[in-house]
This record gives sequence, C-alpha cells and structure tokens, in this order.
Amino acid sequence: MKQTHRVTFLPSGVSVKVDSGVTLFNAALVAGYTIHTGCGLQGTCGRCRVTVEKGSFHAEPSAMLKKEEIQQGHCLACMTKVEDDLTVELREELCHRETETQVRAVSEKLPRKEALAYRTPIAIKPAEPGENLTDRVVIQRELLRQGYMEVSWDNLKVLRSLSRICHGENREIAITMSEEKSTYRILDIQSGSLEEEKLYGVAVDLGTTTVAARLLDLEKGEVLCETGKFNSQLMYGDDIIHRIVFADQEGGLEKLRALAHATVNDLIESLARFQKISTDRIMAMVIAGNTTMEHLFMGMDPKYIRLSPNTPGLLRFPLFHAYRLGLSLHPAAPIYITPGMGSYVGGDISAGLASARVDQSEFLTLYLDLGTNGEIVLGNREWMVGCACSCGPAFEGSGIRCGTRYADGAVESILMKEKDASLSYRVVGNTPPEGLCGSALIDLMAGLYRSGRIDKKGRFHREKDDSRFTVEDSTHAFRIIPAEETGHGRDIVITEKDLENLIRTKGAVWAAISTLLKKLEIKKDDIQKVVIAGNFGRTLHIINAITIGMLPHLPRERFTYIGNASLTGASRALLSRDFRDRMEKISTSLTYIDLSTLPGYMDEFVASLFIPHTDEGLFLA
Repeated sequence: MKQTHRVTFLPSGVSVKVDSGVTLFNAALVAGYTIHTGCGLQGTCGRCRVTVEKGSFHAEPSAMLKKEEIQQGHCLACMTKVEDDLTVELREELCHRETETQVRAVSEKLPRKEALAYRTPIAIKPAEPGENLTDRVVIQRELLRQGYMEVSWDNLKVLRSLSRICHGENREIAITMSEEKSTYRILDIQSGSLEEEKLYGVAVDLGTTTVAARLLDLEKGEVLCETGKFNSQLMYGDDIIHRIVFADQEGGLEKLRALAHATVNDLIESLARFQKISTDRIMAMVIAGNTTMEHLFMGMDPKYIRLSPNTPGLLRFPLFHAYRLGLSLHPAAPIYITPGMGSYVGGDISAGLASARVDQSEFLTLYLDLGTNGEIVLGNREWMVGCACSCGPAFEGSGIRCGTRYADGAVESILMKEKDASLSYRVVGNTPPEGLCGSALIDLMAGLYRSGRIDKKGRFHREKDDSRFTVEDSTHAFRIIPAEETGHGRDIVITEKDLENLIRTKGAVWAAISTLLKKLEIKKDDIQKVVIAGNFGRTLHIINAITIGMLPHLPRERFTYIGNASLTGASRALLSRDFRDRMEKISTSLTYIDLSTLPGYMDEFVASLFIPHTDEGLFLA
C-alpha cells in the first residue's frame, strides 16, 4: 500500500493528501491550483519554481536552479516528488486558482439561414384502422410532405419516445434536426409547438491560451451571452509545440484532451447557468481552433504536425455528436469543427477570413490574427496565401509578470507622455486594474521607447532619474500602477524579461509579414487593407504598433479591427449553411506556406529583434 503525505500550500493554507511519488505540480492540481508552465513539464522554463518551507524533498537537477538555491528550499514543482509532509510557498503571480467563470450578456443579431440545428413543427395525422402503419412512418409521412426526403432515425432516445408522442392528445409536435450531406438527422422530438421555448447553440473559439464561448438563439440568430477563461492545457506548456511534445508522453494526449473538454464544458455550463437553462437544451456547437488544438480536442495524435513533412491527421472533420465526445450538451447535438488549411493555419483562420469577407473582397488585404500563434493571410477574392509564426502567449497575458487576458480588470490602453513618461490608462469593465493585456503592453513598450526609458533592445536606461525603476525578484522592473490603485493590492510592473518576450513576439509578426511580401514580390504600399483580428486589436493603437516595428507603416485608414473573428465566425457558422460552405471553400483554395522552409525567414526574424528594427527606415514616414 502506497504511503500518503500531506502537502500544505501557502499563502492560502489549502492542504491535500497525495500518494508518495506524486510531483508537487500534480499536488498543486489536486489543491485546485493551475501552475502555468512554458516547457511541458521538462524543467527548462523555471516557471513552476516554488519554495518548500517545511519538510524534506528530493528534486531532479535542473539548469534553472543553483545548488545553493535548492539547499534554501527552492525547487521546480514539475521536477520534485512528494516523499514527506510538506509546506510549500507558491508565488502568487505564477499560480491561478479556479474561480467562478464570468459571463456577460450580449445583444447582437447575426444573419440566419439554415442553422446547424433547427426545429420543424408538424401536425401528425394518426394512422387509420387497417393502414398498418408504424408510429415512425406516421411522422415520416408528414416530413415527406414538407420536402424532407432522406431522414435518419438512428437516435435511440427519439425512437423510445415515438409511441408516447404519437398517441398523446396533442397532434402538434416539434422535431429538431440537422442536415448531414442531404440526410436529415433527427436529434430530438417533443410534443407541442414549443413556440415559447428557445433552441440554443454554442460557438467556441478554442485558443491556445484562452478559450471563449457564446450562447446563441438558433431560431432568431441572436447572441445572448458570452464568456471566456484560460485554457487549462496551459499547465503543460504555453504554446502548441510544447503541448505536442507533452502529448507524445505516456498518457499525455489523454490528459490534454480531457483538459480541453473540461475547459469547454465549464464555459458551456457557465453560459447555461447565466441563461437559467439546462445544458441539454443546447442543440448544436461549432468549434474553431488552430490545427493542433482541434487535434487535441478530438484526442488525435498531433505529433506529425511538428515533424517533417508536417502532416496533420485531418484538416476537415466529419460532423460529430455530443455524446461521442462527452460534452455538456444535448447528447445528439451536432458538433461542427471549422476546417483548416495547413499544419499551422487552422479552422480559426477559415472562420476569421469568412467573417472578415476577405474571400469576397476586391482589395488586396493583409489579414492578421495575433494570439499565441500569429497567422498571416494575404489576398482577396481571387487568391489567398497564408502562413503562421510562433508569437508566444505574451499578447494574451501569459508569460508576462503582470499580464492578463482581455477581461474585466485588464488594462487595455495606456497613454504615456513622451516628456516625463507620466501615464493614464483605461481598464476593461471600469474596475480597479488587475493586470496588462496585449494592447496595453504594446502601448507601454512604445511609450517607454519614445520617452527614452528603454533602448532598442528593450533594456532599461536605469540612469534616468525615475523612482518607478525597481527590482522584482532580482529582475529589473518599471512600476506602471502602484499597489494602492490596483484590485489586488500589488504593484503592476513590467520587467526586462517581459520586454524581451514582447520584442520576440513583435519580431515574429513582422518577420512573417516581411517574408510573405518578399515571397509574393509585393510591396507593403500595395496592401490596400489591413484587417486585425484578436481581442487585443479592438484597443490597439496603430501608431504604437508601428513604433515598435510590428505592423507595416501604412496610412491609418487602411487598418480595420474586427475583434475575435474566430468566435464571430464560429457563431455565424452555427446559424448559416452558406457560411459553413464558404469556410469549406476557403480551406481548399488558400495556399499554405510553411515559413520554416523559406530561405531568409530567420534572417528577417533576427533583424526584427530591435525596436523598431535594424532598418529603422522601414517604420518611418
């Protein structure tokens, strides 16, 4: 019998019992903590560093810790196994304890035409004596009169309810169905016209760092509410490469699949509670995500997405039903997964391109979706070429000391005066600030650079006489918002390591844009329209993004923001067959380019690791 030990986490005092040999990382999970790592538990990022205050422990060696640090009780949670009763101090900024997911009401109407699931009322005529008709045939006879030729009756729950419904007093029934390749599949059947009962669907943007979801009225085309949260898979790596590596470990793929489902189910249940409905009244779902995220969600091995010749298992998925995936929906609800174009340009981009109507535009358009992965598409209604770069999670708040996703409490905009670097800021939800989201980080980097407080490499000019320069955990930092103004009572700062991460992120974006333009022999001035997707785009100041060398220097009127285009596209796909068909066409017609195979990309990236660039003239008027 295995020995058990008690692990107590500070400062909360939460205590759990775990078996001997369990890692501190997994003990923290049992306690309800998610420690966001960047290396897939390989002990190479140092992000899960904790301090053992009491109890003996044995930690695997790591280049991230010095011998004297281990002797002082410091260790990496992923590399340390529980072999004694322990008291462990967690650094608060690296840990996230699950709380109630926030939901907000939305009032938006979208075009509706042949939704993924819809309801058809019919009036049944009972069989006459001597007709020898089954209850199924009685209903199908009425469906044939309405033009439904091929009908699938493979739903056992529906079959079990036929006799009760057909022989009840009410001759009106409501049939919920979906269309699958000219076959109408019956999802549910109920007695009565159900005019007062809404038919619901969920749209999901399955992002690498954050997951967002919306609840829609499928019959009126109305968005009712939406919510979002960090992807629980973050504990096994910030980006898709680390997750692919973790998925290849024993049990890793199943863990990642379960976490993706748990995250989505939590959002679905939060939406249902907010709307005060049962989750089994949600009759359809559309999921938009990058190619790796869609593979992990389906429990498909993503290993060969990473390995040459970078071949995904699928780019276009068949229609699935909720009961096969264990999702918190009506068991028969169809699940549509948006189609992808390549290993690193996925279904979230087909949803975004269709939402932005790039496939219908006469203008040469540069489409940018900048999150953990940066996807770039150039083209119009005649042709489209796309590629992807690894931005890292900085724009979505992960990997930044005081970073946060776009939600209430996030600082979304910062105005810094060039003369003295005094600043004003705007917070999502008009609440006390909790952290900095992507758009604020870009504002901040541009402001610090223009005021002379950082150099071209993002390092602080500490000789400046400014009391806001400080040291946080042996790291040089600049205080943005003092503790007395924040919602958590701690200073909000930006560190030199944060700035280093941001420079890599903006450098990856510009290098991808520049490489694509050179490959297609197109000048930046030929771009007639720039469409920026992603939550941070809604408050992005173009001049600041140009100042740091992330976006091309073009007239301001050419830039357009469309917010979370992936979520909008998933919402529209729920409501429209035409929209789903457009996404399918985009996925087969877009030309996908793997940047890693193009000569010169790494040179472009290295040249971009300065503010704004080694060639400053690229970003000057």
